[in-house]
Amino acid sequence: MNRIILIFIFVSGCVTHDFSTQQRTDKEIESLLTGNWFVSPIDTYFYTKPGNAISSYTLGHEVFFIQYADADCELALLEAKAVWKVEQNKLFITVVGSTAPKLIPVGFTTTDEILYIDENSMALRAIGNDHTQLRTKTDTCKVRHL
Repeated sequence: MNRIILIFIFVSGCVTHDFSTQQRTDKEIESLLTGNWFVSPIDTYFYTKPGNAISSYTLGHEVFFIQYADADCELALLEAKAVWKVEQNKLFITVVGSTAPKLIPVGFTTTDEILYIDENSMALRAIGNDHTQLRTKTDTCKVRHL
């Protein structure tokens, strides 16, 4: 399933608490969407591979993603701009710009239930395929503007 949220880097792990009934603040969502991640083998999708790095940052309700060819963040493979909103503990992300529209098309929207957020990790459950995605932030990439 084509999912822009999967441009994030997700790593394996366990979610020990279900926080799905908590309402999220904009500050929590901005924290979730800002940082650097690695693609893990279990979360490899059609446009990512293990060892790729992702960097993202937010400006209000906009989020900017950069996917790199390796963990050193030296060669950007693609960039995307999206807008986000949260309703009833579901995170909606809609792509509004992409340097690779065949992989990440403009207008594509993801919907994920927020299971867990803290300052360094998060878990989302994809609505529709029930796939749980986990990620932990790293200090690898330097964030740059698109």
